[in-house]
Amino acid sequence: MFFYVNDGGVDTEAMRIDGATANVGIGTSNPSASLHIFDSDGLLGRAPEDSAQDLIIESDGNAGISIISGKGSIERGVLCFGHDDDSFAAGLVYNAHGDQLSLQTQQASNTIRIATGNNDESFIFSGFDFSGSLASTGSFGALIGDGSQLTGVTATPDATLVSGSFQGGGSTNISGSLTSTGSFGQLFLAGITGSSNSNALTIEHGRLVISSSIPEISFVDRDGTNISNGIQNYNGAMRLFTDTQAGHGGSNISFRIDGGGDSKEVARFNNKGLVINVGSQGTTAMDENFLVNGDAGITGSLTISGSFLPGADNTTDIGSASKRFQDVFAVQTTVGAVFETGLRSKGIGKEETGTIVVWRNGKLVPCDKSEDTMVMGVVKQGKDEPIVMGAEPVLVTGDVKEGDFITTSTKSGHGKKIESGYLLKKEMFGKVIAQALENASGNSSLIKCMIRKM
Repeated sequence: MFFYVNDGGVDTEAMRIDGATANVGIGTSNPSASLHIFDSDGLLGRAPEDSAQDLIIESDGNAGISIISGKGSIERGVLCFGHDDDSFAAGLVYNAHGDQLSLQTQQASNTIRIATGNNDESFIFSGFDFSGSLASTGSFGALIGDGSQLTGVTATPDATLVSGSFQGGGSTNISGSLTSTGSFGQLFLAGITGSSNSNALTIEHGRLVISSSIPEISFVDRDGTNISNGIQNYNGAMRLFTDTQAGHGGSNISFRIDGGGDSKEVARFNNKGLVINVGSQGTTAMDENFLVNGDAGITGSLTISGSFLPGADNTTDIGSASKRFQDVFAVQTTVGAVFETGLRSKGIGKEETGTIVVWRNGKLVPCDKSEDTMVMGVVKQGKDEPIVMGAEPVLVTGDVKEGDFITTSTKSGHGKKIESGYLLKKEMFGKVIAQALENASGNSSLIKCMIRKM
């Protein structure tokens, strides 16, 4: 049976049904399948595959089938394979929404084969396992596992993957990444040939074990020529070591602990001792054996053999106004000014250094009358406690010579000398606050005096 189309008065065959085979042909005079479509002139000289004679699309140029589907999340383009028990036993499914192409099977065997020629065992996926050969002629990249095992796979030279552990009897090279997204099992590296170390490195259950007479982890410079730093288990103790060669750590830095980033150094061991940095404090220079930058707390006793020194002269306090030591025991003391906390008066530290103060109405105030018996001491600016003893600066008025005794004057905060012989002729008990150690003249002078009330 033939079907024709008339184009401009000319009848052209469009389709035929072969009376002997009942095959339908479109564009071909020799339909070789139940439906045979060809866009030129006849079969290209090859007989159809015996097991694929139901649909043939043939061309002496490009040939193809297009399956156009929607792009919604539940819409698919499907090439489906089935049988009388299952209309979709397997198939090739494309999801345009997720841009995914899946080769699927829904059989109990859960098996997909990729075969060449007559070899049905070339590459088999069965569940999460596969059998066959997996070879790379170039850079392999990454081998990623999800907890499944590769069994009975032989590599060259003499390396076999057995029961989840990878063991190499010879030299085994891996180019790229070795990654596991599930349970990795065990990574085992044998010891050095000829050594007594049978298990040099083992990684198992989240633990890294290095077995050796002196186990060591070394960190090597990028040039690959020298070891810069490392960790050793040496005679039962953990030891940190460093290369002190120039350009490989140097002789100044041996070991440092950072809290994140180069500018957040927490601690540093160098050839002179230990530096501990607290908060944002930090230093790279150190002349002491132990140095703490910032605040540090100690619970219990601190035993020191040697000197206890501040980082710089005249910059550091021991204790504070709110946190004082209960007592200080010493064989001897070498100090400067002595400040009396029992005479603390809030705000007196705002006065000029050297101001002579007297006790009045329960607090210290600058002196303002001559020969005041309530004179108590001398101010150092910034301190609310007066100096009661020490060779320190004192404000004086008038002419003063070295050795003169100083009492209060009518000039606010200033002292004056007691005239020679006047100390013994007049009752001056409790009125003398200092003795001049320097000469002075003029309305106001700041000179060094030995402060002590007499």
